[in-house]
Amino acid sequence: MQTNVAAALSQKTLSKAHHALRIEARVRPSHAPRRINLYLSMPQTSGHPSYLREFDLPAAQQWYTVSMTAPGFALKNEESLIGQVSMMDWGNTGIYQLDVDYVKVSVVDTTQAPKDQGQAVRYRPPLANPASFTHEVKVSDNTMIDRNF
Repeated sequence: MQTNVAAALSQKTLSKAHHALRIEARVRPSHAPRRINLYLSMPQTSGHPSYLREFDLPAAQQWYTVSMTAPGFALKNEESLIGQVSMMDWGNTGIYQLDVDYVKVSVVDTTQAPKDQGQAVRYRPPLANPASFTHEVKVSDNTMIDRNF
C-alpha cells in the first residue's frame, strides 16, 4: 500500500535543523511470524534518497505499531514523496491478511520525538569481504532443487 504524501508535509519545517521524516503504521497480521516493511522514497529525483526498514511481527492477530525516522529528505513543490507499507515474503500457498489501522508520515523534531517503535530488522546487512572467510568448499555438482521456483 503506497501513497504520495508530499502535499501534506511542511517543506519549511522539514528544512529546519534536527527535523526528519517519520513513517508510522499500526498493523495486525493474520499469520505469524511474518515481516513487513516501511518505505519512503522520492522516485523522480536522480540519486533519490530512500529509506526502507523491515519489521518482525511475531504473533498473529495482535496489533503492532512500527515506525522509522528517515533524515535527509528535502522536498520541493513539484516532487512527490511515496510512503509505503508492504507485506514481505508471506508465502505463496495461502490467503494472508494484514489489517492496517493507519499509516502516517510526518515531520518530527529529532531532539524531542520518541524513539522508533517495533522490532526493526536491518534491511540488506553489509556483506563481509569474501577474503575474510576461513572455510572454502568447491562446488562438486550443479543441482536444481525445484524447477517451478
